[in-house]
Amino acid sequence: MKYTVEKKEGKLFINFTVKNEEWETFVQKAYEQNKGKYNVPGFRKGHVPRRVLENTYGKGIFFEDALYASATEYYGQYLDKNKSVVPVARPVLDESSVKVDDKGVKYAVVVVVKPDVVLGQYKGLTIAKTKVPAIKAAEVDAEIKRVQERNARYLEVTDRAVAEGDEINLDYSGSVDGVKFEGGTAQGQTLVIGSHTFIPGFEEQLVGMNIGEEKDINVTFPTEYHSEELAGKAAVFAVKVNAIKVKELPTVDDEFAKDVSEFSTLKEYKADIKKSIKADKEKAAQHQDESNLVEAVVTGAQVEIPSEMIEEQIDDYIEEFK
Repeated sequence: MKYTVEKKEGKLFINFTVKNEEWETFVQKAYEQNKGKYNVPGFRKGHVPRRVLENTYGKGIFFEDALYASATEYYGQYLDKNKSVVPVARPVLDESSVKVDDKGVKYAVVVVVKPDVVLGQYKGLTIAKTKVPAIKAAEVDAEIKRVQERNARYLEVTDRAVAEGDEINLDYSGSVDGVKFEGGTAQGQTLVIGSHTFIPGFEEQLVGMNIGEEKDINVTFPTEYHSEELAGKAAVFAVKVNAIKVKELPTVDDEFAKDVSEFSTLKEYKADIKKSIKADKEKAAQHQDESNLVEAVVTGAQVEIPSEMIEEQIDDYIEEFK
């Protein structure tokens, strides 16, 4: 086997020339692999001589299989010898390039490779350093609020009706035009009033209900609801409130700091939060500087990205989202 290589528009055209003696080995392999597929009267299946099959079905009966086997093997050998070649897509046999003569077979394998990059200026570049924003007291307070929420507890309430912010336990059964629908019934469901996790208007109508009280709630599913059968439909939910709980946040003081951190005082805890926020902002500024430098280098470089590389990246994103 001999080959020559041409490069056009980010693709390598590897032109192989296979002599008759080499070609014969691939045809024989194709025969061995496929002879069991053919029936010829007077012969057991899988034991028909190659000559008989070629006379019966045509001289080129095994040509295509031999061609792809040859291309696969020789393309692999080419990559083994040329480590600097980095394919970015599957190779394709250029069927229009296939030629047969008295000396053998010729064909081309086409593969998209990593593009060449011509760098512009990348030494001595300067960028404006990203300014690290000042830490605001509100940011420290917001972090404490998040920790406070994580450590909240819910206390059972028995002496009043449902109010905004309560966590309630309820049963419900929904129907459209008097017919119950899949997923519309639940027992012992937990719901925080004001979380807006249910259909618009549902939670608001629970406010004021007492423990043990039953009620019909009328709502309309959004027009862009995930279930097409329910989208835009009016529904009735028969609900019953089983229990009411109210959220109790821990008091933010020294004891709170001891419970949620390694510090003995709230002052120390706040100082550590401030230090952590500052470190995060400095790291973000550093990453932005690095990104700006890369952008400056890329802007000065010349490279044509093959469409196949873009499609491959899109496929990777799709798999990642899956």
